[in-house]
Amino acid sequence: MPILYEIRHPSRWYTKLLVLVLGLLFFTLLATGSIAAFLTYRIIKPQRTSSEISRESFPGRPDSVDFTVPGGGLRHGWFFPGRVGAPTVVLCHGYESSRGELL
Repeated sequence: MPILYEIRHPSRWYTKLLVLVLGLLFFTLLATGSIAAFLTYRIIKPQRTSSEISRESFPGRPDSVDFTVPGGGLRHGWFFPGRVGAPTVVLCHGYESSRGELL
């Protein structure tokens, strides 16, 4: 096995270059794979944020409102009064989220 011996104990310049290139390739792939795995984990399992909020923590003191949705039952929300004549903005949080994440 002179080829494996030459790779383990390089004596020629092109063998040294080959070992260097293979080492750099290995560590580049290792770093890329580690970063990809970390980013995939962060996308799939984002950190939970503390969204415990109360109406008293907002300026303007929003009003609690309850309204009925056809086929959906009773819904609860907050109303932040705006300027006269200004448009109304409705924010709807999604599944596994809360209004604290929107505000």
